[in-house]
Amino acid sequence: MEQAIAVEAMSDLVASIYDCAIDPNEWPRTLAALCDAMNFKSAALNLRSYPSGDILLLYTTGIEQHWLEKLHGYGAEALEQWGGIGKLLTYDPNQPALMSEKHKEGLTEASRIYVEWTRPRGMIDVMGVGLARDGAAMGTIAFGRHRDAGPVTERDLSLARLLLPHLQRSVAISRLLDIGSIKSDMFQSVVDALSVGVVMTDASLKVIHANQVARRMLSMGAPVTAINGRLSVPSPGATAALSRAVTKAAMDEKSLGPNGFGVPLRLGDETHVFHVLPLRSGQLRPTVSVAADAAIFIAPSRQSPLWPELEIAALFDLTPAEARVFERISAGVSPGQIAAETGAAQSTIKTHLLQVFAKTGCHRQAELVALASSLKLPVW
Repeated sequence: MEQAIAVEAMSDLVASIYDCAIDPNEWPRTLAALCDAMNFKSAALNLRSYPSGDILLLYTTGIEQHWLEKLHGYGAEALEQWGGIGKLLTYDPNQPALMSEKHKEGLTEASRIYVEWTRPRGMIDVMGVGLARDGAAMGTIAFGRHRDAGPVTERDLSLARLLLPHLQRSVAISRLLDIGSIKSDMFQSVVDALSVGVVMTDASLKVIHANQVARRMLSMGAPVTAINGRLSVPSPGATAALSRAVTKAAMDEKSLGPNGFGVPLRLGDETHVFHVLPLRSGQLRPTVSVAADAAIFIAPSRQSPLWPELEIAALFDLTPAEARVFERISAGVSPGQIAAETGAAQSTIKTHLLQVFAKTGCHRQAELVALASSLKLPVW
């Protein structure tokens, strides 16, 4: 995909997305850049608190003011164009959704909003990208495809898939920062006042700064601690996932993907999640700290803006084969049994297992079982 869009252009897009985390007023410019990159005419970002429906974020690009004013009059019909809230909740939040594939009726005469608003603007399709869907908020970006651009292509969808975790992470962290514009020179003071833990580290996880909540966590040794001045958590797998994410944040944030986004850790009855915000790129973030490469947000899972599903493969950069071995070992299946189930040679299964050990920071099968248990989020 990076051959289809220049590496530099991709880096600029991702940097712009993360700048929106600390200054949501950057969204119109970022949405316009996203439209240009994916050949869409317009975009509308809508994040609302749940269940009140209060607006948390609302930004658009490419939609003239008189059309915006008219859009507000449709209310729930905007959801009905996608088949209603019930059908919307069945869509995979980690994949872009095309209206032409999910609910064709939304692009026909049967839909008033299509007849009066979508079609007159020359739009032939809509791509929805999920930003948040939890007990506290729901949000999406709707991209409008103009007829001059032709049908949405696999290239456009592939780029949307690459950008999706960055968009979700930016909105998640913006929510933890109470969705307000923060001047870079005030970032640390805002962080210090938060009710969630924030630790700023360099690429080696050396602690550069911790807010009051995080300092309390460090002093208690839960859910995080510092060993020789470096951030650590009780689960070696979670530490490995954080380390990998912070390294990528420092070196090449566009390669982060889901790494470091919603890393879960269960301690007794409590579950926390970790979000890594890169600080080295963009126009706003590099001035936040001279020494820190990333800010790690530590929030109770009930405040997590994540999907309930956890993709182990994405978390640890496992290949599909390695992910299957992880899953089966975690279920108590021996390498020999896995070989028999899959028809693969035992030596092949052993090679996959060694890679799983290396990527998760575990050394024994029992540790993988414990890691899987610690990463399993409760159902809320």
